[in-house]
Amino acid sequence: MRYLRAIRTAASDLYLMLVTYLPGRTGQRLRNHYWKRRLRHLGQDVRIDQGVQILNPKFVSIGDRSWIDRDVTILAGPDLSSRERTVIANADYPGDPGVVHIGKCVHIGVASILSGISAGFTSQMSVLRRRTASCLPSVTVPVLQRGRGTRR
Repeated sequence: MRYLRAIRTAASDLYLMLVTYLPGRTGQRLRNHYWKRRLRHLGQDVRIDQGVQILNPKFVSIGDRSWIDRDVTILAGPDLSSRERTVIANADYPGDPGVVHIGKCVHIGVASILSGISAGFTSQMSVLRRRTASCLPSVTVPVLQRGRGTRR
């Protein structure tokens, strides 16, 4: 029984690797098919490029005509850790805790990290890219609230 589970896990991991890193039109079609079944919502004409990692996809919604560029990481889901944290309520936030909502016509730039462990929301017609909020090369992009955000 253990061997069957190991074989099934290996096959699943190989398929995910193929979906994540296969270039070209075939890779794009595979990614759209794969993520359509796993995300909370995947809009029409969405482009998910090679190397995109989405953790807890059932908490991620992507609107129509959006583009998730190469090597983007999206972290979602409620924070269930027991670590100490401060939560600041935001009455303007329209989403549920842990849900990352990427609106229509949004571009998430190459190698960005969008962390919505508590919550994340991008409005329509937004562009998020690395180093938007800080000069450090490994920081995450800011989360836009109702079309407002940091620009440089």
